[in-house]
Amino acid sequence: MKKYKIILALIFILFADLFILKNLFFPQNKLFVTPEFSGGDFFTVEMPLQKINCDYVKKNKIPFWSKDISFGYPVFAEGRIGFFNPINFITCKFFDYKNAFKWQIILHLYLGQVGVVFLGNLLKLNILSSVFFSFLFFFSPFLLMNWMHATMIYPFSFLPWLLFFLILFLSTKKLTFYFSLIILIFFQFISAHYQSFFISSIFIFIFCFFYFKKNGFFTNFCWLIFAYLAAIFLAGFQLFPLIEFVKISNRSGAFSLAGFVAESSSCFVLA
Repeated sequence: MKKYKIILALIFILFADLFILKNLFFPQNKLFVTPEFSGGDFFTVEMPLQKINCDYVKKNKIPFWSKDISFGYPVFAEGRIGFFNPINFITCKFFDYKNAFKWQIILHLYLGQVGVVFLGNLLKLNILSSVFFSFLFFFSPFLLMNWMHATMIYPFSFLPWLLFFLILFLSTKKLTFYFSLIILIFFQFISAHYQSFFISSIFIFIFCFFYFKKNGFFTNFCWLIFAYLAAIFLAGFQLFPLIEFVKISNRSGAFSLAGFVAESSSCFVLA
């Protein structure tokens, strides 16, 4: 695939995304609205967390604790805040929290689509197929119905890049690609929802099994395990507060089948 075709494709995808999501900015500032009571997690959890996140970013401080939630809340241990997520950090640095949140949606979407185009190029797809799959993946029913929890989608933006560098490394055994894979797993882990990280990790291992099963599968599988262990070790500063938070929380015992079905069947509309 020629470079100029890739560049034109990425420009087209960016403008298409801006057109699709234009209601975030024009004709007036709007946000996604969900059919949940009081707006759901989008407004009651994720927006307030980003308000705290952006306030701390502008002060060049880490949000270990917030006195403004209930009687105090360990926001750093809450994965959805994504303080060290580069996209979250940069947008909070330059915008107020409302516009930062909107740009986070657009940039995470675009990051993943660019990854799909590069992955398609690696797999020798033509440019039209790569562009088609970049939209098909991020506007698939599974992701589309979960945009009401925007931070749940963010880790999936790293998934095409993980596949890209995984294939490159296992095909060439160049350590540059391996270190890139570790860094991307690290950023995916700290980007937002840990549930999404877990789901995509399962997919990565299944992909590794089927894609490389005829070519040193056991060795490749070990390489992948070590990459995940190294990335999670690097993310220990975020992982250990999470573990402590889960241990003292009763959230893990509050899940129910009815709640799962209700969340899974919800969707969003563009206001």
